[in-house]
Amino acid sequence: MIIVTGGAGFIGSSFISYLNSIQIYDILIIDHIKSVEKANNIKNLKFKDIVDKSIFLENLDQYIKDTNYVMHLGACTNTLCQDKEYLIKNNFEYSKNLLLKCIELTIPFYYASSASVYGLGKKGFQEDFKNLDPINPYANSKFLFDQFVSQFINKTECPILGFRFFNVFGPNESHKKNMSSPVYKFYTQAKTKGIINVFNKFKSYQLNDYLRDFIYIDNAVHMMNDLIYSKTSGIFNIGSGNANSFYQIACIIRDWFDKNNNKNINIELINFPEELENQYQFFTQADLSFYKKFQKFENFLSFNESVINCLDKLSNLDSKI
Repeated sequence: MIIVTGGAGFIGSSFISYLNSIQIYDILIIDHIKSVEKANNIKNLKFKDIVDKSIFLENLDQYIKDTNYVMHLGACTNTLCQDKEYLIKNNFEYSKNLLLKCIELTIPFYYASSASVYGLGKKGFQEDFKNLDPINPYANSKFLFDQFVSQFINKTECPILGFRFFNVFGPNESHKKNMSSPVYKFYTQAKTKGIINVFNKFKSYQLNDYLRDFIYIDNAVHMMNDLIYSKTSGIFNIGSGNANSFYQIACIIRDWFDKNNNKNINIELINFPEELENQYQFFTQADLSFYKKFQKFENFLSFNESVINCLDKLSNLDSKI
């Protein structure tokens, strides 16, 4: 059996979809499903059972026996959350308890870290603790767990893998609301309002200076799977290794609507929220040198291909509603 926490979430449901594609169905989903959107993420998936995340932790010994590995993707992913106590309890303490139980039972443990731990990126984006500089409570909760995990890596009988996700995008994001990717947000804006809102220049930042490492969910799952089968341990960046602008995404989506829907989409510039200045990553770009020591970075869709593939899938999902 494979346990996937956060299994009804964006990356979790996508990973389970991959498992189903290779005919793995003995899956226990751990999540707190309180929205229709989350329920929709798993309605076409095959799995053994669903258990609420609080019940799972309270009865850990009961549920974790006979487990091949734990894929721990459940967490509060709201980067604007200021409730430090909740974030520590949900993202750090919960994760710590699950890790220690896996170590005790020699069960491989794989988990979601976050590129937010690099902060403004002034020290670079290589997986070295000297480069980590979290700038908000969410990032700090992820940083603390990475720090805790590091003392066990390569010192246990079971593999321990951290996936330091950069900006992942794809279908199954609707439940994330304001935390969804620019690709999903811009697609929704274009579809419902005929406009796409993109940040205008702010201080020294120009229109094309808002740059992030955006990685398509299919490529991210590919990287996760490759690392799992390598049977290595470590914390790895999961990104494309390239930085693309929000404006570039808006242009791809505008052109896609023009070609596929014969619909004119306007790109409108909006002011950057000044209160986010010291909490916002204006630039990210994954350093993949560590990953490439273990796996080849190949057979991935390009950025433009990824965005278009995502738009095609979103459109197809909309047509079925």
